[in-house]
Amino acid sequence: MRYKVTLDTKQQLFTVFDKKNTRVSACGKSIEEAMNKLLKMSA
Repeated sequence: MRYKVTLDTKQQLFTVFDKKNTRVSACGKSIEEAMNKLLKMSA
């Protein structure tokens, strides 16, 4: 799988997007937290 990661510097949140389906995304205070949320949603 491939992902795109962005950082909102105002809120200090990372957003991870699925490269194949950009409507699927998750936010977290760390990349790892956001990835875990994204993987739980896709399971």
